[in-house]
Amino acid sequence: MVTAEIAVGILTLTTIAISVFAMVLLGAEQVRIVESARTAARMVARGQTTLEAEELVVRTVPASHVKFDERGTDVVVTVSRQVGPIALLPTLTLHATAVTPAEVPDEG
Repeated sequence: MVTAEIAVGILTLTTIAISVFAMVLLGAEQVRIVESARTAARMVARGQTTLEAEELVVRTVPASHVKFDERGTDVVVTVSRQVGPIALLPTLTLHATAVTPAEVPDEG
């Protein structure tokens, strides 16, 4: 009787540990996506080309999709990437959007 309870307990703990590990991996990937979107938005806002910014994002987050847009004087960068399946989780799409005001060069 005790052996069956231990087996069920070990199976449950293993499932929980794998799920927690998968969530940590997803969290780390989300942080990389957010940081690459912010960096790309700053690069374009400072006058660098969208091609240079996209190359940086693809180096930082491989297999990602980058979208550049302008809203008035703001630069908007959206980065997305499909992740998975990891452990018990299905394939997920992680994304981040960064908005940065465009910098105006000094005329002095």
